[in-house]
Amino acid sequence: MNRRHFLTTLAGAVGAAAIAPRFIPAEDLESDGLVHHATWIMGQIANIWIHTDIQDLAGEAATEAFEAMRKVESALSLFDPSSELRTFLDGPVGGAFRASRWFGGALELAAREWRRTEGAFDPCAIPGRGSNGPGAFFRAGGGITLPSREANLDFGGIGCGIALDQAGRELRRRGLGRALLELSGDFLALDPPRGWSGWPLAAADPWTGAPSEARFDLVGAGLATSATVDRRSILDPRDGSFAERLAQVTVVAPTAAQADAWSTALVVRSVDRLCDSKAEFDFHGRLAVT
Repeated sequence: MNRRHFLTTLAGAVGAAAIAPRFIPAEDLESDGLVHHATWIMGQIANIWIHTDIQDLAGEAATEAFEAMRKVESALSLFDPSSELRTFLDGPVGGAFRASRWFGGALELAAREWRRTEGAFDPCAIPGRGSNGPGAFFRAGGGITLPSREANLDFGGIGCGIALDQAGRELRRRGLGRALLELSGDFLALDPPRGWSGWPLAAADPWTGAPSEARFDLVGAGLATSATVDRRSILDPRDGSFAERLAQVTVVAPTAAQADAWSTALVVRSVDRLCDSKAEFDFHGRLAVT
């Protein structure tokens, strides 16, 4: 499969509003051995592209990578009544909760990104109310507790990124480092296929879906986009109002989880001290690199 064909396939798989092609059609960019696997996770299609000469090995690795995503879903889903998160939120107030490494690690990661974004990313935001962040969920001396029946905890702004990072680790553990993973429009790029400078992606204009000027080749990084155009779903933790400062923000970061959290944070408010603006289109959106 060559680079042009890959871009056509990718656009069909995840939608033209999520990515757009950027490529130089040259013969030395031919790349045989690029295989695609997809399955249903978190209520949507998850995609993995792997560049390898051993397709059977790629199939086994993709299966395990998808399983890692499902473990994250079973721990962090707010909508599955049997998930670890729902068990925690529906459980007793004030007691010690024995968290799995998936759940406990996700809460610690979310708390870290809450601090790094100066509270702009907050998994505890509640409609119509201000939030004090995730600190109340940690017990003195260690462990996790439910501070009150009204407490909210929602990993929707970072969960896809966590799942992608876990799946990427699984692929690398199996020796398959040339891969691109996608879930809900978020991406994790490992190493690119031989002869490619990177996995070709571009942010789309939030109003038209057409490719914007924010284009790049992704290598060893996560990419996530948060938007307010289609629906109002991102809360400003300061007062619980819906964020409307920007129509769309795309973030490139060292991990998919960081990109996921920061794209949410920058829709809420600017955190210019902690990230650099790389590209802007019109006045509606922004691409940032953390």
